[in-house]
Amino acid sequence: MAGFAIPRLVVFGLVTVFALAVLGLDAHFTSIAAKLGTVVPLEGMGLATALFTILSVPAMTFSPKGSFPTTVLFEIIWLSILWIFWLATAALSSSFRIQLMKEVGPDGCAKLTGDALSICMEFPAIEGLSYVNWLLIMFYTVALSVFLYQARNRGHPNVWSASASEFPYSTSNNSAYKNELASSTSV
Repeated sequence: MAGFAIPRLVVFGLVTVFALAVLGLDAHFTSIAAKLGTVVPLEGMGLATALFTILSVPAMTFSPKGSFPTTVLFEIIWLSILWIFWLATAALSSSFRIQLMKEVGPDGCAKLTGDALSICMEFPAIEGLSYVNWLLIMFYTVALSVFLYQARNRGHPNVWSASASEFPYSTSNNSAYKNELASSTSV
């Protein structure tokens, strides 16, 4: 197993667990909002982002080697999309929480009861988990991009179609690099 496989597994595991938590919290919020007859944009965005993450990240993690979902190209593109979704979810929850706190006043959630208290207490968790998932995916994607750039400069061929968990990012491929140099100087 390459040195990047374990951090990849840890990041993907954390992102999936946090997405499950956001899905549960957002589903509870949606059920309360449905009882009250109100709709908040965060409901759909949070549910969709969590579901996309829960369905796709484990599929990328446990797909067989050589399959398209495990390629570096697919991972960078899809994780960049998830990165944007999680940032949008976090921004929407921050915006809604700020509006909620303005309406509740200086006492905050302390004066609320029942469903209103549940909503007031759950939003910081949705907001925080969304920001954490955004940061985890962002740092992983940036690190993967840096390692790919380094691997390409060290002479590894086909870095975009390689498996993200099995690619030897830290080793040099001098023979491929020398062959590439020889073919470019012979022209």
